[in-house]
Amino acid sequence: MDSYPPITVITPSFNQAQFLEQTITSILDQGYPNLEYIIIDGGSTDHSVEIIQKYADRLTYWVSEKDRGQTHAINKGLERATGDIIAYLNSDDYYLPGTLHQVAEYFGQHPDVDLLHGRCRSVDVNGEKIGERFGDISSYSEILDLWDVWWAKRNFVQPEVFWSRRITEKIGLFREDLYFVMDYEYWLRILQAGGKVGQLDSELACFRLQPNQKSNQSERVSAELLKVVQPLLWQQHQAVTWGRRITLQGKWLFNVSFRNEAEQSLKLEQSRLRRWLRLSGLLMKHPQILTTRMLRNRLANSFVPRSEY
Repeated sequence: MDSYPPITVITPSFNQAQFLEQTITSILDQGYPNLEYIIIDGGSTDHSVEIIQKYADRLTYWVSEKDRGQTHAINKGLERATGDIIAYLNSDDYYLPGTLHQVAEYFGQHPDVDLLHGRCRSVDVNGEKIGERFGDISSYSEILDLWDVWWAKRNFVQPEVFWSRRITEKIGLFREDLYFVMDYEYWLRILQAGGKVGQLDSELACFRLQPNQKSNQSERVSAELLKVVQPLLWQQHQAVTWGRRITLQGKWLFNVSFRNEAEQSLKLEQSRLRRWLRLSGLLMKHPQILTTRMLRNRLANSFVPRSEY
């Protein structure tokens, strides 16, 4: 490679001493000559600060002080970032060897790309591989589809995502009001702003599955995702056709409104006829639900046990 574009990596951390050193060394040991590495620690009370100090002379910047949480820490790092390519890596995940060189080479060959992702390896607490994900999303319309895209294992996994500085200058910082899905919402905004997605067929990072991570709270994660996409599904956008928007609205309404009505009917122990009359009223109010495969499957299997609603 003739030149090495500056890459900024931000690590938000709080009381992750068990994993933090592996995260740090996975970045520093890349041997990338134009690296800006920033660690924002939230005032850890374990041995995190001692670990960070061990590598302080190789860091661009670090701080350990009370903050407003993970997203605030990422934004503090973003405000200091000067790299043309940016990423954040949580303090329990790590990069695989050669990742930064591969990323730099890809961006050099594809200067129009704003979001780059590769393969992400899932590992257990001890770093043993237990799975792999290779996302398949290239458009705003696709990333809005939680049901048949994001939840259908076509999603990006956060550690393997890199993005351009120019797109950050266009869309701004991460939303601090989101607790679980600030990364999804950021990728969504990149595509909404017309950012181009690139795909690198190589394992770039390891996402560690461990008991204390926020993403284990699947119901709360799903609720926040649904909340994020709701207003966007009712907005007109040139990248989403009218028919596609109606279908996505139907999926949201089925997932939230239809299921909720069915569950309420079951709790009230209403008869099957009464329940379907109740649901038919909802369908008349929101005919978009009729476009969904989920409803068609429900109608085709109308004799499922009541607990299946």
